[in-house]
Amino acid sequence: MRFLIAILVFGSLLIGLVSQWLVPSYYPRFQDSFYMLYLVFEHIIRGILIIGGAIIVYALTVRVRKKSIMRQMSALGFSISAFILLCLLPVASGFWEYYNVLMPFPWSTFPLQLLYDGHFFSVALQNAFNGNGVFVLLAVYAVFNAAVFLVVIFFGRRFFCSMVCMNFGAHAETLKEGFPLFGSRERMKHVLMPKIKIVLSTAKWIFLSANLILLFLWGALLAGANISAASLRTVELMKYMIFELFFVLFAFAALSGRTYCYYCPSGTMISLVGRAAGHCIRTDKSTCIGCGQCNDACDMQIDIRAQAEKGNTVNSLLCVGCGACVDACPVSTLEYQ
Repeated sequence: MRFLIAILVFGSLLIGLVSQWLVPSYYPRFQDSFYMLYLVFEHIIRGILIIGGAIIVYALTVRVRKKSIMRQMSALGFSISAFILLCLLPVASGFWEYYNVLMPFPWSTFPLQLLYDGHFFSVALQNAFNGNGVFVLLAVYAVFNAAVFLVVIFFGRRFFCSMVCMNFGAHAETLKEGFPLFGSRERMKHVLMPKIKIVLSTAKWIFLSANLILLFLWGALLAGANISAASLRTVELMKYMIFELFFVLFAFAALSGRTYCYYCPSGTMISLVGRAAGHCIRTDKSTCIGCGQCNDACDMQIDIRAQAEKGNTVNSLLCVGCGACVDACPVSTLEYQ
């Protein structure tokens, strides 16, 4: 698993820097070829890494099936999602930008940028699908978001964050045993993460607010306000490169695969919807014995044991619904609801 994570981290850094910075700046005639290489890595290679990690999960948990059912369901969900969203759709349609389209509100300003000039950042998309790119991609974006939030209402945040998310959720679950890439998992979990948890938990509101402000500004631009589209794109690109790419890749190496989930704008919005719909972890199925295995299993540093000892439900906005705590409980006190 660490080998697969190394491919993800260093492959993303190398291909991203070469195709997005080095080639356009110094070898512009090769820009299209390297950009295609970047898209293939973002889709096919990442899809293979996710599916490969899921197969390893099944191999690791096959002997304890009854105690790993939530994790096995996540692995299966991510495998199906990766195959459809990252591999099948791009190859079948010949359109390789689905990764940007299939991210739920408010992760990016994709639909507003598309409405403004048919571009997303510097990539022209209006000519896709025989010149119907804007209409088709807006329809895909709308249908995908409607489906995500509708299913979240019925099945909670787990549906997206622990079964569908192709951003970093899929890697966090299918390559879980490999994190962190460098250093001790115990030191990461019990020393590093507790120290930065408050910062990351606060960051979710900052990033949600920042994305909502960007959405508002793009909406104002579409309405005729005197705002520079180039400046907005630069700000969002810097935010993406620093906090949604480089910092997350660093987190893969030194912290946890779920680090981005602490401040993901879409995850924050989905968690609010999930909480309103009753998404929670029940802790009253049987008597808690205080062993703490649920806390050890939780990558989001939620104090599940404290609630379980009181028989209270766990409805933290940090909960991604992975079910690791449910699988870990030796007396079946917990239930995802």
